[in-house]
Amino acid sequence: MFLAAYTRIAVGRARLTALLPAILVWLLMSLLINSVRWTPLSALALNGGALTIGILVTRRTARSDQPGASAARATRRDLAGRALAVALFVASLLALSAALGPSATGILATFPIVFVVLIFVLRPCIGDAACAVLAATALRAMGGFGLMFLVVHLAVVPLDAATGLALSPTLAWSAVLAYQHGRRAKPRRDARCRNR
Repeated sequence: MFLAAYTRIAVGRARLTALLPAILVWLLMSLLINSVRWTPLSALALNGGALTIGILVTRRTARSDQPGASAARATRRDLAGRALAVALFVASLLALSAALGPSATGILATFPIVFVVLIFVLRPCIGDAACAVLAATALRAMGGFGLMFLVVHLAVVPLDAATGLALSPTLAWSAVLAYQHGRRAKPRRDARCRNR
């Protein structure tokens, strides 16, 4: 819901006035979701429904072209800043988890820190409309992300952590993409060069 909310309100607003309401939507949804005892089937239904609603709400933005958006090139400082922000969030969450308790830690662990930092860093480079498109298209990948969590949840306890993680569709999909990327990355000789 964070990505859908951000997509709907991002254009025409300043960075923080677009991010803060989306974070508030995430927080409210997290608190509501945490108040229910979920089964794997009900969680799957909720995620499927939320994903469907999010895609419907953002479909026009996801299809739009942003001719004014330039290709963003992250500087080393941007990359280091993103990595540092995410690492600090994770370290803080781990350090505070004993004081917060499992319920609050579980809610904070789902905070979309990577998207918040990505949007915060990219927005000055590519603009608000392009960041809205980024959020809308990223939303489409969340179905696989949720499915990965379901598989890990169902597989880790009866099997073991390594096997449960290995069964994760996300890891399998990443392995396929890495293999395909490796095949494409091999230099091919141009037909014109063979005769030389």
